[in-house]
Amino acid sequence: MGAYFLRSVLPVVRSHLSFHIRPPNRESTMLLARFLSDESGATAIEYGLIAAGISVAIIATVQGLGTKLTSTFTSVKDALN
Repeated sequence: MGAYFLRSVLPVVRSHLSFHIRPPNRESTMLLARFLSDESGATAIEYGLIAAGISVAIIATVQGLGTKLTSTFTSVKDALN
């Protein structure tokens, strides 16, 4: 009974699961070529990375200066007292 069931059901399942692959048409080929040649997203990412690098440099500089300024203002405060 099991073999008969598989022989009768398998072709039906196979026909429902199969799909047809169409050859690419000119429109989809042109769309893919245009997508692959578009570099505007890469440019935006590069600008974002540059901005992030500049931000990190500014934060590091401000933190370094902040420590020096704190010690300077502390010494001025102590001198005034």
